[in-house]
Amino acid sequence: MAFCARVQWALPDKCDSVPSPAVDHTIPFPCPPGGVKVQSMQTLLALLFVGFGSMLGGLSRYGMTLITQNVSAFSIPYGTLISNLAGCLIVGLIAGISGKTELMSTEMRLLLATGFCGGFTTLSSFIYELGQFIQDKEYFFASSYFVATLLGAGVAFALGLLIIEFATG
Repeated sequence: MAFCARVQWALPDKCDSVPSPAVDHTIPFPCPPGGVKVQSMQTLLALLFVGFGSMLGGLSRYGMTLITQNVSAFSIPYGTLISNLAGCLIVGLIAGISGKTELMSTEMRLLLATGFCGGFTTLSSFIYELGQFIQDKEYFFASSYFVATLLGAGVAFALGLLIIEFATG
């Protein structure tokens, strides 16, 4: 079995790499079959930005649910509704700022759009991607994506209900 060497914070470019003599600690771990490259420090930082943002978004969504749990008008889940609408607004703001200025770094977009809004909503990513199709004037793909997502989500939900109904008889 081949081993990759993970060295402190710097990760090697490929499996079976030899650590630099300047590095103090090497921790061997098995390589995936085929010797897949180990991700760089930049990718690790990106994952940390997304993870931290997701944690904050998820906590915020849960907080919104707690704040609105006693609102009962029309039996709408207001916490989820507010989270989804606010998340879409935030993602729209981020996309607008990123598209027109250089005020927002890649890391900040990962933290806020991918991480926070991804954890805060389930809708923001869908709307962002749909908006990209529309901005690119790809109306057929936008329509197809819209219908497939909503119809697919409804069918998947109904299928889940049927599976549980069948399993519990």
